[in-house]
Amino acid sequence: MSVVDVGDVVEVTFSTAAGATVTVTWLDPEGVPAVLDAPTVETPAGSGQYLAAYAPTVPGVWEARFRATGTTTAVERYFVRARALDGPPPLATVGEVAELFGTMTPAQESLTAALLRRASEMVRAHFPDLAARVASGMLSAEAPAMAVINMVLRVLRNPDGLRAETTGPFSRTYDTTVAAGLLVVSDGELALMTSGVPADETALPVGSVIARAGLADNVWGDSIEYRLRTWHGLR
Repeated sequence: MSVVDVGDVVEVTFSTAAGATVTVTWLDPEGVPAVLDAPTVETPAGSGQYLAAYAPTVPGVWEARFRATGTTTAVERYFVRARALDGPPPLATVGEVAELFGTMTPAQESLTAALLRRASEMVRAHFPDLAARVASGMLSAEAPAMAVINMVLRVLRNPDGLRAETTGPFSRTYDTTVAAGLLVVSDGELALMTSGVPADETALPVGSVIARAGLADNVWGDSIEYRLRTWHGLR
C-alpha cells in the first residue's frame, strides 16, 4: 500500500503475462467504482508491465483492481491510502532533522517527512491543548519541535530496532522502550512537553501543615491547632 495526498496522481504497475488484455477499476473508500474497466497499455511492449494512474479525490483507502484476459487470466488488487490535505502542519521540518542527522538521500528525506507528520500527530494526541499552551507562553515553541525531532532521529539512526550490539570486546544495550525502530514518545519527551505546566492551585507547598480541631481525638484535652501553636511558641 502506498500513501499519497488527495489530488496527487498515484501510479500502480500490474505485472502479468506479456500480450494480455488488462483493464483496471478504481474503487473509492466506500467501494463504489470511480473508474470502471479502464484499458491499460503494456509499457514497454512485451514487458508484461501494465501501468495505471489515478488521482484520488477524497481521503481514505482506494483500491485499484486489475483484470487480465487473453494470454492469461488473473485478478490483482492494489491499495492506496489518500491523505487529507487539511489539518495542522508538522511540528518540525526535514531540514531541522537533517541538521542533526547529516546528509540525506531523497528516500531518507521522504521517510523523514512521513515520520515528522506521524510524530507530530502523536504529540498532539498526547497534548490536545498543545497549541493553546504554546500561544499562552506556558510552553516554549521549541519544545514540540525538539520532541518530534528526537522521535524521528531515533528511527532514522536505528531503523531495524537494534536493541543491543557488540563490537570486539565492547557491547552496549539500548533502552528497549525507545529502540524498537518505531515512533515512540519517550519519558524524556513527555517531561519536555510538561515542563511548563503550572502546579495545581490547590496543592500545598512542601512542608506546609494545616490542622483543625476535630480532625483527631482530643486525647490530651487540647485541640490539635492549640498544640501546634504551643510547639511553635505561639500560645
